[in-house]
Amino acid sequence: MDVVNEPDPQNRRGRPRLRSDEVILAAALQAFAEAGFQAMSVRALSASLGLSHEAVGQRFGSKLDLFHATIDFGMTQLYASLEVAESEPSLPADDLALLRASLRNFMIGAATHPELGRIINQESLTPSARLDFIVSRAVEPGVRPLADLLSRLADEGRIRRTTAREIFFLAQAGAAPFTMVGLSSAFDNVDGPFHAEGHIEQVADLIVGGLTIRHTSAG
Repeated sequence: MDVVNEPDPQNRRGRPRLRSDEVILAAALQAFAEAGFQAMSVRALSASLGLSHEAVGQRFGSKLDLFHATIDFGMTQLYASLEVAESEPSLPADDLALLRASLRNFMIGAATHPELGRIINQESLTPSARLDFIVSRAVEPGVRPLADLLSRLADEGRIRRTTAREIFFLAQAGAAPFTMVGLSSAFDNVDGPFHAEGHIEQVADLIVGGLTIRHTSAG
């Protein structure tokens, strides 16, 4: 594991303070989420980690390079936390159950890694090379399998025909309370305290239930 070695000014013996790549990238993820790309300061990030002004740049390159590394780090952490892959036998064999599980996992990811979601929301406002990078790393890998799944279900007459875009943004809306915490909390006086797990299950049921075609027997 790579580390950045910097002398600790508070340590009179000069024992080096170690900052692993993971620690730096986790801090960068938080910084980009809070400030946005333009306002985020690499110098301030270095200082918050107790490193010299040049330390992060020497390790990761330009601010854009650091952004790219941060997105990749965030996605790696997300997939690790979900511990779900299509090859795992624990995934539902039924396509409709698989769709629900996919929606649920998407929202669990938003709940456990809200910083990544905030960055994606910020960058999604206008086209840019940064957004293209995010799409290639965080969106495209899941879009084609989702589109294929929706197509299979529609061809079988099990759901209304819909698009990957429609389902993606419905799921994004479901995940909004985890990235828009301040606005979500404004509903506490109406709905009571927010319960993340119940919210995830309810939204997944609403989306799948709204898509499902109910067949009635003739006669």
